[in-house]
Amino acid sequence: MQEIITYIKTLFTGIINPELLTSMWTQAIIRSEAVQGATILFALFLATKLKCVLEDYKLPKQLKQFKLLQKVINEASFPVTWLGCLIFSRFMFSIFNLPVTYIDIISLIITTWVLYKALKHTKLKTSSKRLITICVLAIPALMITDRMADVILFLDSAKFALGDNSISLWSITKAVAFFSILIWLFKTGIHILDIQLKRSENITPSMHTLIIKLLNITGLVLAGLIALDSIGFNLRALTFFGGALGIGIGFGLKTITSNFISGIILLLDKSIKPGDVLTIGETYGVVEELNSRYVVMKRRDGMEVLVPNENLITSEVINWSFNNKQVRNTVTVGVSYDADLELVQKLLLEVASETPRILQRPATRAFVTGFGESSINFEIRFWIKDPEEGLGSIRSDLYMGIWKKFKQNNIEIPYPQRVIHNSIIK
Repeated sequence: MQEIITYIKTLFTGIINPELLTSMWTQAIIRSEAVQGATILFALFLATKLKCVLEDYKLPKQLKQFKLLQKVINEASFPVTWLGCLIFSRFMFSIFNLPVTYIDIISLIITTWVLYKALKHTKLKTSSKRLITICVLAIPALMITDRMADVILFLDSAKFALGDNSISLWSITKAVAFFSILIWLFKTGIHILDIQLKRSENITPSMHTLIIKLLNITGLVLAGLIALDSIGFNLRALTFFGGALGIGIGFGLKTITSNFISGIILLLDKSIKPGDVLTIGETYGVVEELNSRYVVMKRRDGMEVLVPNENLITSEVINWSFNNKQVRNTVTVGVSYDADLELVQKLLLEVASETPRILQRPATRAFVTGFGESSINFEIRFWIKDPEEGLGSIRSDLYMGIWKKFKQNNIEIPYPQRVIHNSIIK
C-alpha cells in the first residue's frame, strides 16, 4: 500500500499537493472498509430473515440418501445463509474491482462454523476431523494473505527421484487431494446405485452384494491410477511393484487371498446370501452381511459371529433356507404304557395345529417311534417357514401345549422305572 502511495506522489508531484493526495487516499481506504463492514452487516440482517427458509427445506426425493447434507442445511441454516450472502457480495465487489479483504476474513470464519456443523454428524475420527478442518481453512487463508504461490513454490522445490519420474511434495499433495475427491465421488455414486438396486425386484441379494463389491474395488483402483496419471507419473514403473505384490500374495497373503476369492465364489454360485439361516458347527444364525473376507452371522442371542469365507467353502454348512425357508423339525415325547395311544396321537396333532408358527401345509404328523424301558415314545414332525426366528422357541411352545393337554386328559409322562428283585436267602 505504501508503494502505491509513493508512486502516486511521484507521478503527480507539482500538480497535486502530496499531503492532500495522501489524505484523499486514506479516506478512500476508510470508505472501502466502511462499505465492506456495511455489506457484512447487511448480509447478517438478510441471513436472520432468510434462515427460516432453510430450516424447513427438504431435499428432493432423488437426494433423500444425502442425510448429512439435509442435517447441515437444517441445523446450520443461519451460517449457511450468511455465507451465501457474503459470497454473492464478494462476486459483486469483484465486478467493480472493490477491496474484499474483510469480506474474505468473515467468510473464512463462517466457513469454519459450517464445517464444524457438518463434521459433527460424520463418523470420522477426531484426528481426521481436525485434518480436514486444517486443510479446508488453510487454502482460503493462504489465498487471502497472498501466500499461496509461495507455498506452492516451496512444495514444488522439494523433489526426489523415483525411477524415471521426478516427484515433488506438491505433486504428492495434488495426487492425495485428487484421489480423495475421486473416492468420494465413487462412494457417492455407488451409494446411490446401492439404493436403486435394493428397490429392484429382479436382482437377488447375492448378485446385489457382488455388484457393489466389484464396483468398490474397481473405483478404488481407478481412483489410484487416475490420481497417479494426473501428476504425470509413469504407470509402467508399477510393473515391478505388481510383480512384488504377486509374490507377497503367493506367500504372506495366502489366507487373505483365499478368503477373498472364496467370497466371490459364494456370491457367484448363490449358495449363501443375506437372510439365509445357517448352521456351521455349533453356530446357528442368520446371515447379515457378505463381506470380501468374512460373513457376518447373527445368533439368536444377538451376538454377531464373523465366519471366514474359506470356512464356508471347505467345511460342512447346513443352509436351512437354501431353496426355500420351509423347514421340518421334530419333537419327541414319551407316555405311560397305560395311556390310550390313539388319544395321545390326536392330542399331539391338536397341539401342533394350535401353535402359531407351525404350518398347516405340509401337514404335521405324529408317529410312535418305539417302546422304551419306561415309556412309549412319540415323535411329532412339523414344518415352519421362519427358521430365522429360532427353533428353541417353537419347541418350547409345543412342549408347553403338550403338557397342558396331557394334564387335562390325565395322560402320564412316566419317570424312569427299574424293577428290583428281592430274594430271601435261608
